[in-house]
Amino acid sequence: MESALYPIQNKYRFNTLMNGTWQFETDPNSVGLDQGWNKELPNPEEMPVPGTFAELTTKRDRKYYTGDFWYQKDFFIPSFLKKKELYIRFGSVTHRAKVFINGNEVDQHEGGFLPFQVKISNYINYNQTNRVTVLVNNELSEKAIPCGTEEILDNGQKLAQPYFDFFNYSGIMRNVWLLALPQSQITNFKLNYQFVDCKIKLNTLEK
Repeated sequence: MESALYPIQNKYRFNTLMNGTWQFETDPNSVGLDQGWNKELPNPEEMPVPGTFAELTTKRDRKYYTGDFWYQKDFFIPSFLKKKELYIRFGSVTHRAKVFINGNEVDQHEGGFLPFQVKISNYINYNQTNRVTVLVNNELSEKAIPCGTEEILDNGQKLAQPYFDFFNYSGIMRNVWLLALPQSQITNFKLNYQFVDCKIKLNTLEK
């Protein structure tokens, strides 16, 4: 997996952390997408990234919240990065994520225990402030990890029911990186080898 490689900065590759204070809002009725929350959250609160909202409250409704919720952050892209391919790399988002840049859906990912990255070059306004928005859903499923289901309480609230001893910690759980990579780059390689007279020949196939 390309995005499993940890970001390295050198004379060809630039990266910077996007951690810190993000805007956050729960969406228990899943109305955010229809109401344009991918452009601007209506009533956000501050939330640290990386981390889980469950650890920042003693209120049961928030601690065990299950459903859709949103993260949003503004960031600046200087013009000297125009010749680079730009990505945002998420170390972990539990459990499903849709990523928007300046209101435009860029990509989506399922699986809260692996990193992923999205290419954002075509959606960026250079020398201006840009906005990344992430729609997250932490509902459990029998077809995903962790396995589980949902219970609907009398008040309509969803409650995660894992099939084993597991607390459903949720959110943007690990580092978020802005990556600026060369337009020509090696994203994967394969080594084929054979032994001939005790000498080793290496052939590479770049992708």
